[in-house]
Amino acid sequence: MVKFKINNYITLEEKEKKYYNLLLQELRR
Repeated sequence: MVKFKINNYITLEEKEKKYYNLLLQELRR
């Protein structure tokens, strides 16, 4: 259970990073 939560958190973090990168790209235009 704990492992699953940690993995879930990591994937969530990765998604946020991707989303944040997309926002930065939009701002640079």
